[in-house]
This record gives sequence, structure tokens and C-alpha cells, in this order.
Amino acid sequence: MRRRKRPRLALAGTAAAAAIGLVGLPMPAFAAPDDGSGSSPSATSPGPSDTPTLDSNSPTAGPTVPSKTPGEGPTSEPPDGSGQDTEPVADTGYVEIDSVTPKLTPHGTLTVKGRIVNGSDHALTHSRLRLEYQRTALSSRDELQRWASNPHADQLAAELSTENADASGKRSSKGNSTGDGGTAGGSVSAAKTAALSTSIAPGDSTGFTFSVKASDLGFTTLNPDSNWGARGIAVELTADDGTKDGLTTTAPSFVTWYPHPHLKPSRISTLIPISGPRRTDDDGLATAKDLDDAVTGDGKLLALLDGADNPAISWAVDPALIKSIKTRLNPKPVSPTGTPTSSPTPTESPEADSELADWYKKFLAAGQRRTVVALPWADPDLQALTKSKLAGLLGPAKNKSDLVTDAFPRAITSTAWPVFDTAHEKSLRALKKVGYTNVLLSSTQQRFDVGYTPTARGKLPADQSGLGTVTADATLSSLLASLGRDGPVQEPVADDSDGVTLSPVSKGQDIARIIAETATITHERPSDPRTVLMAAPRNFTPDGASLRQLFDRLDSIPWMTTTSLKKLMAEKPDTTETFTAEAAGGALSAATLNRLVESRREFDEFSAILAHPKVARDHLDRELVGLASAKWHGRDGWKAQVTDVVHRIASDIQSVAVVKGSPVLLVTGDKAKLAVQVQNNFDKAAHVVVRMNPETPQLQGGTSKPVTVPAHRGSRVEVPVKGLANADVQVEVSIESTGGHQVGASTTRTVRVRADWENIGTAIIGAIVAVIFIFGIVRTFRRGRITVTGDDLAAAETLVNSRLETGDMPVIRSELSGDRRGDRHDPDTVRARHGRDQRGKHE
Repeated sequence: MRRRKRPRLALAGTAAAAAIGLVGLPMPAFAAPDDGSGSSPSATSPGPSDTPTLDSNSPTAGPTVPSKTPGEGPTSEPPDGSGQDTEPVADTGYVEIDSVTPKLTPHGTLTVKGRIVNGSDHALTHSRLRLEYQRTALSSRDELQRWASNPHADQLAAELSTENADASGKRSSKGNSTGDGGTAGGSVSAAKTAALSTSIAPGDSTGFTFSVKASDLGFTTLNPDSNWGARGIAVELTADDGTKDGLTTTAPSFVTWYPHPHLKPSRISTLIPISGPRRTDDDGLATAKDLDDAVTGDGKLLALLDGADNPAISWAVDPALIKSIKTRLNPKPVSPTGTPTSSPTPTESPEADSELADWYKKFLAAGQRRTVVALPWADPDLQALTKSKLAGLLGPAKNKSDLVTDAFPRAITSTAWPVFDTAHEKSLRALKKVGYTNVLLSSTQQRFDVGYTPTARGKLPADQSGLGTVTADATLSSLLASLGRDGPVQEPVADDSDGVTLSPVSKGQDIARIIAETATITHERPSDPRTVLMAAPRNFTPDGASLRQLFDRLDSIPWMTTTSLKKLMAEKPDTTETFTAEAAGGALSAATLNRLVESRREFDEFSAILAHPKVARDHLDRELVGLASAKWHGRDGWKAQVTDVVHRIASDIQSVAVVKGSPVLLVTGDKAKLAVQVQNNFDKAAHVVVRMNPETPQLQGGTSKPVTVPAHRGSRVEVPVKGLANADVQVEVSIESTGGHQVGASTTRTVRVRADWENIGTAIIGAIVAVIFIFGIVRTFRRGRITVTGDDLAAAETLVNSRLETGDMPVIRSELSGDRRGDRHDPDTVRARHGRDQRGKHE
């Protein structure tokens, strides 16, 4: 059954180097095939067998495990590939080398393990594998590169074929070169030819192992001090793939011949960046979900801790990662008014928090066993940041490296790490200005007037900043990058001059190339040990098995030892180097970063109304530095992310505003209070005042008392005003900080001023009361006294007498002020009073 193919990326050596900023030196072609095992290398080692063997995918065939020769290579070897589920990385058949013996001694065995992978749509038949090599040493690093790109072997070591031909005995050497210990056209003992699978189906693979004794290869043991060193080897595959010319492809590699020379080993240091996810929240911290994903499954942080745990590997740690983890593990909830609360915020996934806490604990423990370099906040692209108008953020970003020293007290804080091939003299001076004393550069930007690989520790002249330097070897760094999980993949490349088609370069080939490079570096000056550095790119996610295999190899070779970055920096600097500002480019665009400058200024003004303005500004600055992070190199979506932040800041600035209510407000009298509703849609509390500014003088505006508006809530605010004259006045309503800084856009309301309504009303009411009072007086005088006629008296007398006679009329007696008046209804009294009244009338 055909397996799913991995997406392919055609990438030549120079293009691969450019992808990580290492253009300028001869570079290898990269590939990142998956060995499909998912396990660490098995504990086997090359042995003395001289028979090439095949490990097919059939149940009856199994891997050949040679016995171990003492002192021959590391104690671990990767599996042969037998039965592994290999996903093709090219749409043709090719050879994938998994491992090569790193050090071949006179009594040792050369072991090459790998697979034939069929990525084509046609079965591979009549396959033949040839292990070829070159007897003479590759004496320079340029020769290593030439062999990697165009191998021309002059000897045949062994052969595998689908034909069961007996190839025992002697075979003629290939080519006319004269090897050490041989003559032109001489011969070398070749192993017996073993049979390959008759057919390899599309999408399938079959493993193979070559094991050849060193004594059969003809390498000389004479004059070991000059004749030791890297040799080129190659595995050539020919097969019928259904095309007219058939398939011919070659996988070049290297082995180091080591007849025990006298030498002083050089040193190699390794630096790998440890940082969190690129995208952050608006507080500049990684989200809880992204952190959880990074420490679980196939997450990057989990892979970094697993693959880069070797104490020989130094770490460059981003303080934003530490802050993000500590904040997510120990959140400090804030009330709507901006005041921290004592109760913790419940987490959405306690299991995820547990995994994050476990990873962080292991991370802290592992960091104590190695050199740690403290990066500035978010590991910014230093060239882009210093060139932009946000350059002022570099100093605060560097100061946040104390988060790293809190976790790792011995961390180095004085070394800056620009993205390779982007540094300029101006940026170096800016780095020195903020307190850096050392800078890590690529060897492509440094010039040495020597014919060998110089030591990595140096110092720039005073006119080029005078900074101390740590130089990362461009070739070694690019090879290290290829050992990442997402290492670049190269499809077969045809050499037009010689018709050689190269197979995609595997991680096993890259490891063998690194070992050969170290041998050649020491071979350049065997009595002058130097230190070299290989540094991984910013987005490096290591393939754990490959890194472990590499450091197993490095620990086994006698011509190179591993060392820490701290020891490298303690070495005496080489002052013969000079720096070239002719950077290859690749830095993030300063013009794009400048789009954030105006947004930052507007947010600074807006933050004046927040309960904690300094905290809000710090969160934004952290986010902006994160947008300048070197982790965005080579990643899609960076400019879109900058645009999103610009739009979000513009929205934040408008998030505290006066709610649109009635467009007309009424003011009566010369003093009044107008009420408006202020809504805060920001995630932090705001301290505001509301100001009303009339456009005409009929109304005198005012400012409210300070009001705290909780996050995501609204508050009623009253503004005192004074009406001076009747009019409809347009009033500008704005929100300001307590310091008088206006926030957001103002709104306009219409206010109807009726300043004399109270006086008019009082006058009207007073007039009404006066009219009623006068009317009452006039009516009283006009009515006068009541007149009683004689008939009235006679009728009254008759009524009284009748009631007295019947007993219905009681005698009423009362005393008022000591006078007796109870007889006023007596008939005699009534008649006497009537007589007096009549006499008064006649008179």
C-alpha cells in the first residue's frame, strides 16, 4: 500500500543557508527525512564483519548487528531501518543514510546503515547498491563541500544487488586516482554481493547495512600525523524505475580515518535558543493554550527539553517564556475596579497546568547544569529594532533579562545575539549603548587574514564598536539546523557537469558531515587547539534522536571535545578579526515596525485614564517587542499580525466612551447638573472625568468629579453647568484623565438653556396670590353687616316660644371670660335687644 508522502521543499545548499541567515560559506544541502522508528538509537556498534547485508521489510529478513570493536565509535547506533514506516521526501527512488562510523581505526570496521526509499509511482527493480570511497584525505573544508555536492569516488568497497552473483575476490578500483597504499588502477578487496529485494513497491523502503574492515580499504597507517583525516564515501543506487534511462542516484557521506596521530584536540560549543510561542495575548505573554500545546504531545518545548538536555549544550533563554509560565501557573486575578483579589482564578484544565508545572520544574533543574545566556524580552530582531523608531524599547527589553537570572543566577546577561547575517555597525553601537559587552555573530560577517578556522572568541576594533565577539561557524550552524524536526528537505539535484544525481540529504549524512568538519578543523592546525561554536536558528525544534546521536559521536571522537559557552567566553580573544557590515539581509522590516509607533503614542495617552497606567503601557511594550521577535523570521503572517495589533489598539482607545443617549438636554436656571452614561469596554478599570465644553457663551461648561468605571461596565456621571441666557447650545462632551488628557473622540450634544424660567415662574405665582388676596378683601368690605328685619325677629320669637313651651328648647348657659351669657335666648332678653335695635334705627 502506498504511504502518504511528506510535503516537499526544494532547497539547495545556499538557499538552506539563507533560510537561517548563514549565506557566504560553502553549505551542504539539507534534508529532514523521518526515520520512522520513533525511538532512540539502539545500542550497537560497528564490528569486524566484512559482509554487506540487507535488511528488507519482509518478515523473514532482520537487521544485522555487528559485534563491537573496542574503541571504535560511540556506544549507540541508530536502527538499520528494517521494517520502518518511512515517508518519502522525494518523488523518485533515493538512498537515505542513517549512520556512518564516525572514527575508523586500523583495526576497526566501517559500517554504513541506511535505506532505499521508493518515492516514485513505479516499483524499483534490478536494484544495485555500491559503497564507494576515496582513499586520499579531504584536506580542507572546501574539499568537504565539493565532495558533498559532487562525489567522485576512486575505490569500490562493497556492493549489494538483486542478483545473487558471487562477487567474491578482487574487484578493479574505479577511476585512475592513486590512493594511499595503492597504485593507479590497483585493486581493493570487495565484499561478497548480497541480494536486494527483487522489487521495492512505490512508497516502500528497504534497509541495508555495509560493514567493511578497515584493513580491506587500503588506508595507510604510515605517517599518521599527516595522513589521518576525513575521507569521502558514497552509496550509489542504480535501479529500473520504469523510465528510459533508469534510476541512478548517489548519497555522499564521510568517515574519518584515525591511525592514532599526535594532536591536541580542539573544542566545540553548542548554543540552542529556548523560547516560547510567537503569538501572544495583549499583555505580551504566551496564552495558556499555546503553552499547554508546547509542553505536550509533539510540542516544541517538550522536544527542546528532551533533545537539548545534554549538558554540553548551552541555552539562550527568552525571559518572556519564564514570565509566561509563571503567570499562567500563578495567576493574579483582578477585580473589575483594577484591584488584585485574594482568591485564585480557577484554571480551565488542571491536567494541562500539571504538565506545564512538571515541564517547568525539569527545565529549571536542567538549566542549572549548563551555561545559560539571558536574551532580551521576546528575543527581538536586534537589527530591525535598533533601526526602527521603537529602538527605545531595547533597553527595557534587556532589563527584563533579570527574569532569567532569577531562575538561573549564573546566567550571562552581557551577550547580544543578532539574527545571523543582519548586523550592522550602527546596530552594534546601539547594543553597546544599552550595556552589552559581547555580541554573537556569524562567521560570514567576520574576516580573518588566516588560512584556517580561527577560534570563536574575538574582539572587534574600536571603530567597529569594540565589542567582544563570539563567532558561530556558519557551516556547522547550518548542519545543526538540519537536525531539527522541521529541517529543510532537498529533492535530488542533478550536477549538470557530471550527470550526478544526489539523493536528499538525511540527518545521518549531516551528522557524519559535522564529525568530518571537526576532524578537518583540528587537522588544519593539530598543535593549535581552537574553539568553534555552532548555534541553532531561532525556530529550531530539535529531533531528539538525531541530537543524541550527534553528541554520542562528539563524545567518542578524540580530536574534538565539547565545551560550554561560558568557558569559550573566558578564552583570550583573537584581535585579528574585522567585521563586515555587508549583511546578507533578512532582518524584519523596520518600516513595518514603524507602523506601531503612532499606535503606541495614542495608547500612552489613553492609558492615563486606567487604574494602573504603567502596567498597561508595560504590557503593550512587551507585545510590541514580541512583534519584533526573531522568531518571526521566515514565517508567514508577520505583517498581518502587525496590522491586527494596530487595529486592536485603535479599538482599545475607543473602548471608554460616553454612551449615546438623547441628543437634546435641558438646562433650567443658572445652575444645573447634566448626567451622562460612561461605558468602559476595556479589560481594566478606568478613572475618568467628563468635561462639557459649550460652543457658545449662553452656557458655561464644567467638569465632573473623578469617577471609577469598572472594566466592562458603565457608570452615571453628573457634570455641573451654568445657564447664562436662553439658547440651544451645541456642547462638546469628552472623557479626560484626572490629569487633563483627553481620551478618545469627543461627542456633541444639544443643550436647551432656559436660564429665566425660575424668575418668570415665581413672578406669575406671586401675582396670582396677590389677586386672590385683594379679591377677598374687596368682597368682605362690600358684603358689610347682616340686617335683621322685624318679621325675622317675630318669626324667631314665635319659634323660640313654641319650643320653650314644649320643652324642646333647653336653656343654654355658658361662661366666657367670667360673664354669664346663658340667658341670651330668654324671650325678655330677645325683646329688649329688639327694642334697642328699633330705637337705633329711628334715631
